[in-house]
Amino acid sequence: MCSVGTPDNGETVYVIRRVYKTKPRTAREAATIVARIGELYHEAGRRSEVRVSFNGTTLPGETDIVFMEWTDDVIRSPYGRGEPSIAEAGELGARLRELTEDSWIEFYELLTPCLLYTSDAADEFCHV
Repeated sequence: MCSVGTPDNGETVYVIRRVYKTKPRTAREAATIVARIGELYHEAGRRSEVRVSFNGTTLPGETDIVFMEWTDDVIRSPYGRGEPSIAEAGELGARLRELTEDSWIEFYELLTPCLLYTSDAADEFCHV
């Protein structure tokens, strides 16, 4: 059983989302580049597997946008570990910057079974 307020493994899990607002009609190309960058970081052991999604112009909602999401037990920079840069990622990043108008990063805490709120008491979490 986990402790109150922690996931089963005793650690908080974060969802990290990079968002890219792309120039008109470039979302699919940008998403392809973002997917490859995520794959390179995953192969290097610096990131869990990533999930990439996008909306060009064919779906309702905000268009010309790309999302890359992954999970981690800590929030950290992929550059701060004293590890060498990934040359291909740098080259792809240069092309990605040409396709984007803006980008930002968002952080969320993953709702794990031990963090589920129970309606029995305002300050209790479930135990699995």
